Amino acid sequence: MRKTLAFLFLVVLMLGVALSACSFNLAGDVTPPPGWQPTPVPPTPDRSGLYPALPPDPVAGMHIYQQACAVCHGDDGMGDGPQAASLPSPPAALAAPEELRSAVPADRFVVVTEGDVAHGMPPFGNTLTARQRWDVLAYIYTLGTPAQTVEQGKALYEQRCTECHGSRGLGHDLTSQKRLAQTSDAELFDDILGDQHSEEVYQGLSDDDRWALVAYIRSLSFAQESETAAATATPEATEVAEETATPQAEGTPVAAEATASPTETTSEAPTPTATSVHGVLTITGQVTNG
Repeated sequence: MRKTLAFLFLVVLMLGVALSACSFNLAGDVTPPPGWQPTPVPPTPDRSGLYPALPPDPVAGMHIYQQACAVCHGDDGMGDGPQAASLPSPPAALAAPEELRSAVPADRFVVVTEGDVAHGMPPFGNTLTARQRWDVLAYIYTLGTPAQTVEQGKALYEQRCTECHGSRGLGHDLTSQKRLAQTSDAELFDDILGDQHSEEVYQGLSDDDRWALVAYIRSLSFAQESETAAATATPEATEVAEETATPQAEGTPVAAEATASPTETTSEAPTPTATSVHGVLTITGQVTNG
């Protein structure tokens, strides 16, 4: 018995020595073939230049939303439209508090423009102008924010913020289109407690107060009712650069209607017209890069 155990031990020992002397690799040969190159990782799109050229109009966005979005996302923006059940996955509840607060407008603009075919979201880059897309996004904010919350935020803003930021939030670029297009409500919520503010600005504010402030600050970047009425009353003023494209970051494939070259441009309805007023040539219409 002892001789048998000694023999087995000797066999195992010799086998171990033999294996250690060989370049044995259970992983096999992982040497890449000749000419192989790693697949480059596409860079993250720079959307820092993506923001509205003009203050978005929630009133105009309401009509567009009802026609193009409500059928899937629902009249209240809760993802319960009549066609929601037929989609590959449930549509986003765009106006739900958790969705609305975490959303970055520029990111949503890209989704509206390019669509999300895997989830049943069609692209609207060719059917809605850049301004119309921003208008829809502005309306979704008003859809998910009760009017009384905005009024609460207005009162707090006038008490605590007007001295530095002004009545419309223009001081320190608080409500600039570029800043708010790149900033979520959750980030604005955190900014209220930032080092740039003295303690008396946020002292005593509850979370509900801070969300109300955020809602009002966001609303200051939208076209006001008086501005909308003035634009409606003077259509000639809206003809000048009304279709101005949203500023684009390099490499962002959206708003192609602004980048058409002369040899690729085709006209679409309405037929472009030109009028001369006091020596200034105004051209209206729409061009699309084919």
